[in-house]
Amino acid sequence: MIKKTTLLLTLLAASFIGKAQITSISYPSGYLSEEKITEILRNSRNSGTKEWEVQKQNEVLHRLLNKQNTVITNSANTQKLNPPPQIATAGCNNAGFENGTASGWNFMQGSNSLSQPLPCDTCFTAVGGVYEVTSNGGSSAANNNPGNFVGGDNSTICNGIDCSNEPYTTGIDNLGFFPIVAPAPFGGNHSLLINNSNAGFMMQRASQTFVIDATNASFTYQYAVVLQDGGHPPTESPYFDVHITDVTTGSVVVCSQYNVIASGITSGSVPGWNTSSVDNTVFYKPWTTVTLDFSSVIGHTITLQYTVSDCNQGAHIGYAYIDASCNVSSNQITSSKNLCVAGDTTVLSGPAGLATYTWTGPIATATTQTIKTSTPGNYTLTTTAFSGCPAPVIFYTLTQGVFSTLGVLATNDSICAGAPDVLTASGANTYTWSSNAGTAITNTVSVSPIVSTTYTVIGKNAGGCVDTVAKAINVKNCTTGIDRVTSNNQVTVYPNPAKGIIHIEGLLLNGTTEITIIDMLGNTVKQVSINNNKISINIADLSEGVYFVNIRTDTNIVTKKVVVQR
Repeated sequence: MIKKTTLLLTLLAASFIGKAQITSISYPSGYLSEEKITEILRNSRNSGTKEWEVQKQNEVLHRLLNKQNTVITNSANTQKLNPPPQIATAGCNNAGFENGTASGWNFMQGSNSLSQPLPCDTCFTAVGGVYEVTSNGGSSAANNNPGNFVGGDNSTICNGIDCSNEPYTTGIDNLGFFPIVAPAPFGGNHSLLINNSNAGFMMQRASQTFVIDATNASFTYQYAVVLQDGGHPPTESPYFDVHITDVTTGSVVVCSQYNVIASGITSGSVPGWNTSSVDNTVFYKPWTTVTLDFSSVIGHTITLQYTVSDCNQGAHIGYAYIDASCNVSSNQITSSKNLCVAGDTTVLSGPAGLATYTWTGPIATATTQTIKTSTPGNYTLTTTAFSGCPAPVIFYTLTQGVFSTLGVLATNDSICAGAPDVLTASGANTYTWSSNAGTAITNTVSVSPIVSTTYTVIGKNAGGCVDTVAKAINVKNCTTGIDRVTSNNQVTVYPNPAKGIIHIEGLLLNGTTEITIIDMLGNTVKQVSINNNKISINIADLSEGVYFVNIRTDTNIVTKKVVVQR
């Protein structure tokens, strides 16, 4: 009876699966369903089939139902999972997850619980998935599946579910002991984790489509991966894949792809992987950086895609951390400091993520990512990407940045105590004044010293070099409106306020007298010498303001304050 039943079900399955491959996703009358299975089992019992045989039929029929529905679902999703080339209209968006969310990214999830051979593109049947934006202290608020990810430690309970399968504790991966956020210089405050340390047929995919332009022609991506080998053949093992497709041309971008299968790591054929100290069936690749030059495809639309999967037997894990940077500066040489004086030394650094570096220029040829030099001149860095793929040739001019054009002028070099003065610096790009000038960072400052004072300013030019210059302001012996008389004789100045003529009278004015009129800034604006005890001076040419009238004889000196009005 069992052989007959099995043969019948096998023929029935062939009929079902054949129909599913050539028909629409509606359910014709010949398809398996829960109702049909119930009917078949009822008929078997009515015909006298033993109960254990009925249960065997039930098991086989439900397995066939699952396969039938998978075929139907995959058929329905084939066009959805392979859409026409997407035409993006903007540059990459949130490539490094630095806004703390996964905005700008697309996610697909799938299951290989029916033991489909891996890799399995048709297994991705649903939008979304298990992913998390990580931060240096753990997870961020942007979790897609809070039942699996929240908190950053193994004791957290989230939504009633034990989070002990979260693959990291306080910012460090629990199996590979590398940080869960990509390191500098391209990593920031956040990265993305796809899949988790739960075994269970899961597969996850993250992708972003964008247009290459001048701002993102240099593209850097980073990844760290954990895969477990269960001794399966390659088509059953956990795997990780990353590649970039040029949607405009329909081709994979040269040298952008990286894929690895857990079973290959075990065989020792994949470099750069380490065995976990926690479990010797688990292998990890710490953060790896890849830099790509897209300058030849500016205007094209590309899709960046990451995929990671558990094994298809349901007992072994695969998960990955990813990050990216769309930044043209990532494809440039940087200098640690400027050469400002003879003997200064700087470190020139090429972009990270390349396989080889060859420097030529004023120094001997070097083959490291960074070089130390004190010699200005033109440097050339020739690079190659991993697997011997071509990479950019980068040029850099190192200049000697010394400058001494820095200068400071004052509106008045000599003023009365407390009078305002303006200092103006020139010859630099930025300025920082000494504290007695108020620590201003503009090229001009206003000061009002009450004693002679020296001010300094530090200027920095476009090359980052600095120079310092000082300016002294002399404070003269002026009064601030209080009469200063060296004898008992009195002197009168009138009218006060005055407009055109002022008169000076007094017994002091015997013999030769010198009259000096000084403005508030300490400048002499009028000076006369007269031999008379009554003096008249025309001040019609003076501007409105306060002035000091110094009256000096051979034996006496008097200073009077006069207000000129207009």
